[in-house]
Amino acid sequence: MNRDDRDTCCGSVNVRQITSVLVEDYGELENKPAINGVELTKDSTAKQLSILHNKQSDYGLNTLRNAAQENLYVPVVGDNDPSKVPVGEFVEESKVKIVDNLDNVDVSDGSLIFLRIGGNT
Repeated sequence: MNRDDRDTCCGSVNVRQITSVLVEDYGELENKPAINGVELTKDSTAKQLSILHNKQSDYGLNTLRNAAQENLYVPVVGDNDPSKVPVGEFVEESKVKIVDNLDNVDVSDGSLIFLRIGGNT
């Protein structure tokens, strides 16, 4: 098969040169990923990314009454989209209980039950 026959039977192929550029500094990249609208650059804390985590030292202490007055919320996470409940709803309706054991605890809809450390399940 001569060259003219190959072009006719198989079609032609266009070849382009592609140049790959590797960036050594992540900060120079464009279109970096983001979490909750915060671009991921170097080390970001959970607080900076507006996400919850289990590092206790990052959370301040508050009382339920103060939290209710400051319009703070309790996060609610489950199978559906996450949501929040105003702390004031628990305080106003006395739905927060601290118990020594879970035997015969009256749990109404929307209650928060805390088991005292050293209590019996």
